[in-house]
Amino acid sequence: MAHAYGALVLVDNSIMSPVLSQPLELGADIVMHSATKFIAGHSDVMAGVLAVRGERY
Repeated sequence: MAHAYGALVLVDNSIMSPVLSQPLELGADIVMHSATKFIAGHSDVMAGVLAVRGERY
């Protein structure tokens, strides 16, 4: 529905692993992942990833 109105679809995928949940495959345009828990898990490192579909954004 968002795409029908020209809006971007952004998904915060911080809880799920990118291995288990792949919102880009389901139509999202931008996906945020928390890399903190995958790198250290103890909040002593802050990291994140923005994944985008294509080169448009």
